[in-house]
Amino acid sequence: MSQLPLSNNLLEQAKNLLKKKKINEALRLCHKANLICPESDKAIDLSINIYSASKRFPEAISWLSKRLAEYATPWRAAVLIDLLRIDKASKEDLETAARKYLAIYPDSPELLLSAGAAFQSIGKIDDAIRIYEKRLEIIPDDAGVINNLGHCRLDRGDMEGALAEWRRIFSMPAPKHIQDTARFNLARALLLRGDIMAAESECNILCQEYPDNAAYTGLRAKIRARYGQRPEAIIEAREALEKDRGDVASWLRLVKLTGESGDLEGAFGLLEQA
Repeated sequence: MSQLPLSNNLLEQAKNLLKKKKINEALRLCHKANLICPESDKAIDLSINIYSASKRFPEAISWLSKRLAEYATPWRAAVLIDLLRIDKASKEDLETAARKYLAIYPDSPELLLSAGAAFQSIGKIDDAIRIYEKRLEIIPDDAGVINNLGHCRLDRGDMEGALAEWRRIFSMPAPKHIQDTARFNLARALLLRGDIMAAESECNILCQEYPDNAAYTGLRAKIRARYGQRPEAIIEAREALEKDRGDVASWLRLVKLTGESGDLEGAFGLLEQA
């Protein structure tokens, strides 16, 4: 008889314990559920969520590695790679894990996504591009991967390729937040290329739709500065800072613009506040 109902019952108990902030008790029930039904990913998923929410990544990595050795699946391998990347494992460990499981599950969409992100994070850009492109052969409309691919192409020096990837997202039924991210990336890349008017056009769309977003307002301040509109740039840099006072980039941008305007006293004052 399948032990899945008993395992699921333990997981429901664990969820109730989580509501009461009884983290370790919930984890013990998750681990027990996994022992009862090791082939089910439900206990793995809840356990990893608990470990991650508590920032206990080394414990999560150690526990999942054992579960993966007992009963391997591409999803579990992908989660392990993600945990290693989030926990900032050494480049060697992360690359070793990614290559190991890619060899075992070369056509798994889940594994390809995690391995691509792993290689991207350690600067193995050509590997990341190759893996992302293979993922897109399986899931062509994955806008998140296309967005990542844009970053990879830009990192490799292929500006036109990066712009093409981000523009490609606009013609897809992509989630709104990914379209917004692609537009933000596009605007920044256009500014980097020196196409200020095009960058401003894309940035204005974001600022009109999200007037309280500090990152978008900050980018428009940067565009104003490139135009030589320093007073307007300072005003918008201050607005960006008011929207998110913890944004280090906004502080530095405002200090730089204030100093360049000749107000050195004001710039030093901002540094003291930071």
